[in-house]
Amino acid sequence: MACGYKKGVEIPGLRLFFPAFAAGAMGSSAAFFDFLVHLSEAYNNIDGSGPISHNTAVLMLHGRDQGSMKFMGTKMGMGVFIAEAGDNKMMVHQGANDGFRALYLYCFSGPNRDQGFVIQSNADNESVLLISELAQIILTNLDFKGVNLSGFQNKFNYEHLRQEEIVNLSYKKLIFDCFKKNLPELPKRKRVKVTLSDENILRKAKLVEVSNEMFAQVSNLQNPYLPIFDPAEFGSQGKVMDSWETSRHNENEFDFAIFELANPEIIKYVIFCTKFHLGNHFAQASVEISEYVNGPWVSLMKPITLEGHSKKAVDISVNSTAAKFVRIVAYPDGGLSRVYLLNSIPDNIDLKFDGNNKPYMDPIPSVLKSQSLPVEVVLEDNDLAKNGKIEFVSNQHYGDASHILSAFEPLNMFDGFESARSRGKDHKEEIIIKLGRAGIIDQIIFDFSYFKKNNPNELTIFAYSEGNWVEIIPRNNVKAFAGNKKLYKVKSSVVTEKIKVNIFPDGGFNRIRVLERH
Repeated sequence: MACGYKKGVEIPGLRLFFPAFAAGAMGSSAAFFDFLVHLSEAYNNIDGSGPISHNTAVLMLHGRDQGSMKFMGTKMGMGVFIAEAGDNKMMVHQGANDGFRALYLYCFSGPNRDQGFVIQSNADNESVLLISELAQIILTNLDFKGVNLSGFQNKFNYEHLRQEEIVNLSYKKLIFDCFKKNLPELPKRKRVKVTLSDENILRKAKLVEVSNEMFAQVSNLQNPYLPIFDPAEFGSQGKVMDSWETSRHNENEFDFAIFELANPEIIKYVIFCTKFHLGNHFAQASVEISEYVNGPWVSLMKPITLEGHSKKAVDISVNSTAAKFVRIVAYPDGGLSRVYLLNSIPDNIDLKFDGNNKPYMDPIPSVLKSQSLPVEVVLEDNDLAKNGKIEFVSNQHYGDASHILSAFEPLNMFDGFESARSRGKDHKEEIIIKLGRAGIIDQIIFDFSYFKKNNPNELTIFAYSEGNWVEIIPRNNVKAFAGNKKLYKVKSSVVTEKIKVNIFPDGGFNRIRVLERH
């Protein structure tokens, strides 16, 4: 075994030894790479790979920002960090022991899928710079998409950092800061300028931080033009929206966007616009100010209720005071088309700042949804859902539930079932499927391929037997399976001719397959 070195001096006993159940692992670079290959294959193959099941791989590689984005530039999975660069998703982990440093990066989804590296070194902090340079060379030679290859730096002074910060912040600065954010597309149609925009304090503000902009970019809030809606315009995230729109099922109380104003300003009036958002708008919103980028934040108004496809003008002059930073706070998630922050009301504005909801009279155009590709999937004879039909659906606001039984491969998010965003506590949606024939269910497969930000949090499944609904799959979390497939093995032996799927609290999926037991 190699001996670790710290500033050129051997580590006593070769390395620092940890208790048997401490986090981490030990092995060769080749062994680690082989593990990453299997983990990626298991993530992409519903049958898993080797000893790693599909479900385990998906749960491991479901990234969440629990503070790790600020100190490392990655999200946290289970036992692994998740980095995103454009359409590429990569499993990442740094290794550190006295006298040793390491880093692996392996793409499990995207244009560079199944490319990556494992680098290990038996030196201490000085090897972090070496590993970073090697990583830059490899990423450049692989022409990794979503990475600003020309932005790589070869110097980083870590002398001022605490020991526990050196590894993470070094890799963040030298590697992960060059990973491009995967932002939704902006609308492409010509626009009409709003006269009021010249008075909008927010227009020239600089975006500092946003909690989430997975469906539509927060920069749209500052747009000086009237919101537009092209019923046929779609992007990689789904429907292209001229607004700020966040993911469903926010784990936090609210989403937010922090702006630095060009100059300290006094805000006396606010206009919230939700035009073209109906069923997916924020439920409430408020405005906060601060002298500093990290607060403390002072609320200029209590959160007010928003309605879809409407505008609401509010007088907050009683609380007005000059501030350099503004935070738009919206509850709990959803869409907001424009925000106008004003110091005074222009004479040509025919709008009462009374806090009342004012719906837009022009209707939202019907979305021109692309249909499935004309490539039929040969449904297995043991698929009980073949020739089935939807008997009941509680809400199909964005996608017809009949799509989930289609024999064609899904084409996009609208080629599936999708409900509106819900706001009530413990809300659920329900679908009842009359199967093509009766039988005993062996497996049920849900396809969430195009539901990358808006699949349900949880679901449960019932089978109808002898006049009663029998639970065959208990309520369980499926959020991690966004953009993927989830397979359930059914233990119950009841004969059924229909099933009921309850999803919590809302969301959607592309397809369902119900396989018969033989």
